[in-house]
Amino acid sequence: MFAEERRKIILDRLIRQGRVTVQDLSEQLEVSEDTVRRDLKHLADHGYLQKTHGGAVMLDTPRLTYQQRADVLNTDKIRIGHAAAALIHPDQTLFIDAGSTTLAAARSLHARDIPLTVITNSLEVSEIFHGSEKVRLIVTGGIWNRTLAHFYGHTCVQAIQEFRAEVALIGAAALHPTAGNTTPYQEDALVKRAIFASSVRRMVLTDYTKLGLVSSSFIAPTSDIDVLVTDQEVEGWKDLVPEIVVA
Repeated sequence: MFAEERRKIILDRLIRQGRVTVQDLSEQLEVSEDTVRRDLKHLADHGYLQKTHGGAVMLDTPRLTYQQRADVLNTDKIRIGHAAAALIHPDQTLFIDAGSTTLAAARSLHARDIPLTVITNSLEVSEIFHGSEKVRLIVTGGIWNRTLAHFYGHTCVQAIQEFRAEVALIGAAALHPTAGNTTPYQEDALVKRAIFASSVRRMVLTDYTKLGLVSSSFIAPTSDIDVLVTDQEVEGWKDLVPEIVVA
């Protein structure tokens, strides 16, 4: 079994049970306790769990449903989020969009423990950084979306327009070479447009299954994307986006 497969199983057990032990995982995965400890350290270093004596516990994310938490802990999203976070430098100002892949990036940034200014419309992102002494956190406010746990609407867009960020981390539901970045939700498109317009360097984070798709609400042309962070080599995109990072 590969390390990524083991870690996905460990995370799945954590979100189901709340805690795991090294001894139980060693027996269930049929690997040594030292291997389990290395896996737990890797996941803790990336901000996905808290190590305890003899095991680990899930970080507190009470507002996430099981499906949302499982989505966030998808190993592809973890890799993409970690790769995007590695491109961020201390003392930068960031927009972090709402979404499971950008949430993975936020967790990885939190684990790096570097000084940042973070502007977000996501409750989950704000919960990650709210206790950090090194992060200046700005939450947009706006109309509350209970299901997706983020803010949208005129107040949210207006708040975003008040700021300028060196980097934006933006998720994508659909990304097409000619149709650009699109989404099925018009209110989401308005927020993302504002983030694009208020950022110097726009990073789009998405897995390869979203590439080539088109949805109903337009966000931005592909030419507005400075960095594409994805999980597989992609043909035909290198002439469209200045920088492509494969996690």
